[in-house]
Amino acid sequence: MNRYYIAAAAGLLLAVLALVIWLIRRRKSPDEMERERRLHVHAIGRMIEGQIVEGEIFGPQSSGRILLCFRYHAAGVEYTAAQDVTALAHLFTQENCIPGKSTTVKYDPQNPSNSIVVCESWTGLHDASITTTTSAGVHKEILKAG
Repeated sequence: MNRYYIAAAAGLLLAVLALVIWLIRRRKSPDEMERERRLHVHAIGRMIEGQIVEGEIFGPQSSGRILLCFRYHAAGVEYTAAQDVTALAHLFTQENCIPGKSTTVKYDPQNPSNSIVVCESWTGLHDASITTTTSAGVHKEILKAG
């Protein structure tokens, strides 16, 4: 009978260990969490006009993070926000990010400080467009803001 308890305890320990390893490997990276946030705001967000405040590169020019700062008003409150657009830098040019330039902002109506100006399939940067390549190799414009 004692052997059964030892075998059951060892099996339970292995199951817990396997669960812990699975949970650790399943953890999302900060870049993946930011991507999911952008797509969520894109899916549920309300659009409002805003203004680019500044664009900054942190770290070495070739590998630094790019932050796009913008301002907008929602429900009578002024918000100033920054979006890490490093992963999306190929979707727009520096001319689209001139301080003082107007932009369209999407924000979460339940949390107006949660906002974006660009994501994988939409841009609020005026005079910018998002293109994608279809499986046939054809470039297709998804949206052009402005």
